[in-house]
Amino acid sequence: CRKTEQQPIRRSKRLSRRDKFGDKLSSSETSEVEGENDDEQPLIQLYEMAPIIVRRKKIYKERQVAHDKISKLFSNVDNERAEDCQNKSYDYSQMELFYENVLKLTPDRLIYMYIHPNPNLIAVIGCDRTGASGLLVKSDELELWHKTSYLLHTDYCDCIRFDRLNSNLFCTSSRDCTFRMYDIFKNTTTEVLRMPEDNNITFFDYTLDNTYLAILRHGDAILIDRRANPVVVNRYNLSKYHLRTIHVNPTQPNEFCVAGGMEKFIKVFDLRQLVERTTSPYIYRLSTNYGPHAAYYSHSGTHIMATMSHHHLASLTNSCAIPTSHEQMFLIGSTKQSQIQINAIDVDCNVLSSLKGAYLKSLCSINIAHATQPIVVGENSSGTIHVFTKKIEQFY
Repeated sequence: CRKTEQQPIRRSKRLSRRDKFGDKLSSSETSEVEGENDDEQPLIQLYEMAPIIVRRKKIYKERQVAHDKISKLFSNVDNERAEDCQNKSYDYSQMELFYENVLKLTPDRLIYMYIHPNPNLIAVIGCDRTGASGLLVKSDELELWHKTSYLLHTDYCDCIRFDRLNSNLFCTSSRDCTFRMYDIFKNTTTEVLRMPEDNNITFFDYTLDNTYLAILRHGDAILIDRRANPVVVNRYNLSKYHLRTIHVNPTQPNEFCVAGGMEKFIKVFDLRQLVERTTSPYIYRLSTNYGPHAAYYSHSGTHIMATMSHHHLASLTNSCAIPTSHEQMFLIGSTKQSQIQINAIDVDCNVLSSLKGAYLKSLCSINIAHATQPIVVGENSSGTIHVFTKKIEQFY
């Protein structure tokens, strides 16, 4: 056995189990040292949590400062609707990605994100699979980003959107069976709806300013009317399979499409024809070769772009309308030719232009564009977003 120290040294209980070289003592030596310490005066206990507590206070203070700045930015924003702004066309290939615009939005895998439609503010919000939400804001391209985060749910947060009427609000839906609304300016959260257990609220979209259409875990949909107090909820059966996405037609709010699961087609419904407590009839269904993972309308509402589980795309329509170039673009992440990029695709699935950059180093699975400004945001699975921007005077 190794010799113990000649002169007893006062130690904490943790250090009493190690010799002067930092090695662990055997059980017999440990008992001898503890016996020696018992004869001495009581030792002052070491509080190792103190640095962590100080760090937490510092983090809380930093978050509070960021939240105050974000609240001030949102307080100066008018409640200007995206549809009231004039759409402008621009070339996606002329946009750039700078190092300062590669940012961490959520701590875990990002599930969904949304960009604020107001032209006087750049605000991106997202949610992840832990139930956390992140918000990045700045008022113009020259300003630094301000970031804050929220923990509003205890399970997967599948969808998040800014409110249509009040620019300070955003709504979230989660697999913890709740639908919540958060006020950025007041720093308060409201539980709008709580469903019974095993009725996970996954994806949702707006039908009216205060009315939401959400899908549940088992293929049902609920219509949430927030204008009434208490909230009115109507439930409809749309499919016997799990649905992944629901999207309301931007130009016809009574029409919406759903996708997901085992069925190899996209179903389109009319909200006015839905029937409670029975399987609701669909208007038509659009066939796909594979099981669809997601489906979204174009801005004009004439085409639906669907992504399949086997990394395929399908452009679907039942309309003969002639589309305009800007309103019929879809953004898809790609690794074609071993180069990571975001492609702008038309309704015929042809690549019109691509967004590339030295700082784009991972595939962007979710991509969104600002309604009126030359801003495109792509995110990867780690919760990092890539914000492509272009100066407004470069419009053509």
